[in-house]
Amino acid sequence: MHFDYYNDSRFNTYYLGKIIKEDENHLLFESLNNLGQLDGILLINKKHLIHTVHQSTELDYYQYLVNYHHKQSTFNPRNLKIDYPQSELKSDIKKQELVGIDNYAFDNTNIGVVTAFY
Repeated sequence: MHFDYYNDSRFNTYYLGKIIKEDENHLLFESLNNLGQLDGILLINKKHLIHTVHQSTELDYYQYLVNYHHKQSTFNPRNLKIDYPQSELKSDIKKQELVGIDNYAFDNTNIGVVTAFY
């Protein structure tokens, strides 16, 4: 997936991985590192997508790496998960509160106000 982030350090950024879930506005995405391991779980606003690739030699190679890591139980070295209890999340973060979402690659670029819970 390639993005249209023209005005900050994410210009020309792309992510490699798998879509876990999607709705009309957002994607929940498993991002891979260059070794084919789970690097992060991202919530992506579809309005910033400008190009997606679903089949290529590079994707075939990364699928091979993903399969290898699953067999070796090394796919998710950070033990990331998406089943964070909603009740805990809602008690920790309130509507209209300013929050920063951790992104190791882009410090201080993911700050915003909570407007809704799903």
